[in-house]
Amino acid sequence: MAMAINQNGVSVGVSVDVDDTATPVIWLSNTAATALPVGLLGLASTNCSPTDVSDTSGSASPIVVGNCPNGQGTATPVKWIKGLLGYAAATFSLPSSATSCSVSEVNMAGQAMGSCRFTSTSDPKTVYWSAAGVPQVLATVAGSAVRNIGNDMNASGQIAGVYLTSGDFGQPYFWDPTTGNDAIAIAPIPGGNRAGVAGIGDNSTVVGNSEVGNGDFHPYAWTAGGGTVDQGTLNGASAAVNSIAKNGCYIAGTSEVTGEAAHAFKESICRSSMAIMAKRKL
Repeated sequence: MAMAINQNGVSVGVSVDVDDTATPVIWLSNTAATALPVGLLGLASTNCSPTDVSDTSGSASPIVVGNCPNGQGTATPVKWIKGLLGYAAATFSLPSSATSCSVSEVNMAGQAMGSCRFTSTSDPKTVYWSAAGVPQVLATVAGSAVRNIGNDMNASGQIAGVYLTSGDFGQPYFWDPTTGNDAIAIAPIPGGNRAGVAGIGDNSTVVGNSEVGNGDFHPYAWTAGGGTVDQGTLNGASAAVNSIAKNGCYIAGTSEVTGEAAHAFKESICRSSMAIMAKRKL
């Protein structure tokens, strides 16, 4: 069962035997599955679940991240790095006071994203791990300590996710860990109370779907300089963006059209005010 694939065609996942025991594996290009060992970490060597595999350049080997049972009713975040003798596992360091953590994403630089829970609260917090494995917690959004979860990370380690407002609405945030432990709150489209995140491009553009004034949802694109911009629909009531290209310049999704039928769309969002491109129906 494959869980993730990188741009080089390397996949990671689990191989399940007749006893339903899962072994974490990697499928390198044009090869059979290779087991990912846990080694001497004191963790269960089976039922680990890989969650992501990094992109690579040149002859470099990808980094794999995942979560392994620790015998305490929770999982421990793990990364596998290839050495002279093959892949070996190492645990991620947990932030101070964290009771449990999980890792969900890793980029080419070896930076990772996940979430942790802490002794003082059951609310999760987004965690960034540097390439050296040092954890950093997203403590606040716009200065307020709130529940938050990361959805996507780009090649620079910038993270886009969702936090819970005082009114219990989910709204997006943008976090650059190099600037500290506070994220920028992303406003929904005017008239809406809630919004989500579909992804973040390598150019720091965040896209997602936001409620609008009448309760329908429209895709939005956010930049630090331009704020939240409604991307509209294909003349229908609602639309949704599902993905963003790595360079942050193209989005794809689904939109209602006149008569409420649904069509796929793609759109270029790296455009100047003098060269607006309309949504293109697929």
